[in-house]
Amino acid sequence: MKCFHDEIAPLRTVKFHGPTRGKRFNGFPYRTCRYFKWEDEVDEVKELRFMLFEKDTIISKLKYEKECLEESAKKMKEKTRSLKMMSMC
Repeated sequence: MKCFHDEIAPLRTVKFHGPTRGKRFNGFPYRTCRYFKWEDEVDEVKELRFMLFEKDTIISKLKYEKECLEESAKKMKEKTRSLKMMSMC
């Protein structure tokens, strides 16, 4: 997991006594960056990023298919025009 400054945020464990003792997190607790994410939240972020990547991939494929269909339609229109011109003669 990377912080807001694109640096790897180390995985740490809460050592202080309390309800979060032993819980793991990514972050820089003593730096000015102040990046912090619980490990279980990181998994959710990774999953959401993957879902976004999948959607972007699908959108790219659909755009490509659309371009191909538009090109095919353009060729068909040109062919239709040329056939109409031939039938007029």
